[in-house]
Amino acid sequence: EGIPNVASPTIGGDLLADEGGFCIWYYSNPVVALPDDQSGNFQNTELAHFLLYEPTKSTNKYEKLYDSLYTINNIVGQPVNKPNWEKLTRRKVGQNSDSPVFPIESHNYTFHCHFSPTNFGVARIFSQQHMLERLYTGSAHQHCFCGYKYLGNLVDRCDCTRSGEQSNQCLTEHKKLLYDETYAETGEYVSCNNCNNPSP
Repeated sequence: EGIPNVASPTIGGDLLADEGGFCIWYYSNPVVALPDDQSGNFQNTELAHFLLYEPTKSTNKYEKLYDSLYTINNIVGQPVNKPNWEKLTRRKVGQNSDSPVFPIESHNYTFHCHFSPTNFGVARIFSQQHMLERLYTGSAHQHCFCGYKYLGNLVDRCDCTRSGEQSNQCLTEHKKLLYDETYAETGEYVSCNNCNNPSP
């Protein structure tokens, strides 16, 4: 009760239709903004190849062959991609809004991505795992959205937290779940960085 049955531009999507979700943080300079023990490992993702237009930055693209993902590494930003930012509205993440997901000024920032296949896990990702444990506060730019299937519109890879009980702990099955769901929704495969635990 009280959960909307349509996407809303103010709360992050449709909680009934979209199980799980993701959060993205980004800084112009994480070394300055974060504690010393967090800044070195902050970057765990890159902008999707069609968003990257800064020639000093690079990203990855994934292709599926024989039920496995293969990586195309070091795709350098191309100036022809800049107009794609005009299309990067919140409709790309399931919201009924034409507001941008990221400001274009962030095109050369450093990004951090974390998703969960459960709604409870998304709550842990935001409040416990990153804000309290890792201290991603202060000058952080941050967004959380329902529906990890939309990640292919934004980034190339992402970390995973399985549930609200404990950080990380995602299974190998979640890796396939992520890349299959993102491809079905966006036409791009997103890879899980840490979906390495065997099934119980």
